[in-house]
Amino acid sequence: MLFNKNLVIADTTSLVISALFAEFYLTISQSNGLDAILTALVEYCIDTPLFFLLFWLDHRKTMNRRQMWSEIKKLFLAFSVCDVLYVLLKVFIQYQLLNLGLPPYSASLISSLVAWAMYFVMINVSLKAMAVYTRAELKWYLGLLLAISAANSFIFFSNLELRSLYDNVVLVGTAAIALGAAIIVFVRQNTCRDLAAVRTHTNTFNALAAGLTLWFAAELVWAYYIFGLQIIDPFPSEADILWLSGYGFFVYGIGRILVSLIRSERIRTDSVTESQRIKSSAEYRIQQQYLGIGIAVLVGVILVIVSYIGALALVEDNMKQFARTLFSPEFGISVAYPCFDIVLLVPTIAVLLRLRRTDVIFTHWILVGAFVIFSIIGDLGFAYSELFLPNEIGASQTWVWDTFFNSAYICMAAALLWYNRFIIGTLREEKNKAEIG
Repeated sequence: MLFNKNLVIADTTSLVISALFAEFYLTISQSNGLDAILTALVEYCIDTPLFFLLFWLDHRKTMNRRQMWSEIKKLFLAFSVCDVLYVLLKVFIQYQLLNLGLPPYSASLISSLVAWAMYFVMINVSLKAMAVYTRAELKWYLGLLLAISAANSFIFFSNLELRSLYDNVVLVGTAAIALGAAIIVFVRQNTCRDLAAVRTHTNTFNALAAGLTLWFAAELVWAYYIFGLQIIDPFPSEADILWLSGYGFFVYGIGRILVSLIRSERIRTDSVTESQRIKSSAEYRIQQQYLGIGIAVLVGVILVIVSYIGALALVEDNMKQFARTLFSPEFGISVAYPCFDIVLLVPTIAVLLRLRRTDVIFTHWILVGAFVIFSIIGDLGFAYSELFLPNEIGASQTWVWDTFFNSAYICMAAALLWYNRFIIGTLREEKNKAEIG
């Protein structure tokens, strides 16, 4: 929390100052590309030194010089890896937004927020990886970062006229990779039914595979509308039905894991003593957990609906237009996505909070959590573009949010392949050794 506090302070300060710089510089220069590059440099020169200053102030009394230097080197390495991704995102998103005619201040803020969201996730995961991963696991994680950067680079560096083509091809490709990974796990599970730990989670991974199948089909339908029917912005469409249906399988799969973890807590508690009072107390605590998760989901959904209606009220001055938009299919579908995201996010967080590094499935669920977070960011950005921006501008920004969906699919593929390699593979090796012994 202390790390993230300093990160938020440094990033917020640099974001505001760089946005002001972007507005000022474009008044003396008409180069959008140079403005985007210099703005990113200004932000970087403020953000990183300010963070390390705050870090030093927080730890100067609790660390000696050697400990401080060791921590700074570790942080600097993590920052260097993630800063590459951040700068690429920041420069190219701001450049594209300036080309679309957005004011420099707005373009800088939007590009910083989008890039910072991905950076925030990556820096936290990177530090966790460096602290706890084995060398084999760390190589896997670095490969994941490389795959995300490579997939999205095809979009960033593509020609403006061909960006829609590259965007949809890459998106369908990453969805196909995630589905392929799910199929691999499905086949491997059926060949390892003699392993009890694998057999227990069969339905969970079948549900994830079904969800990925629906989302892959949705990507194909969306691409067909754009290239086959020449519809620039096919929203809403049949693809939305497939995407929203896929959420049900994802929630079911993650929910099964959560229920099994909660039940395992009850089994451990009951095995301590046969006292009826202890058993009743354990059952009561379990019911409280279910109730807390349900309340969190309900509150999150209500906040999403209220915030979207409030944002619509600020945009629409005319009461008739407000009512027409409020009850339109576009608005309902746009709100449905973040609502389903909340329903998916809460149990995912609950699962992650119950896992420890010693759990063999820990890293797998970290990557699944990254899949959920990236999907949520993409959904929020896409809904904003569709509802609150003019049609042409909103459609032209779709590629920005698709980079998050690409990252989500790659994280899910990595999670499934990780499960296949480090969990099913390890269990199979242990069983074979036991049989030989």
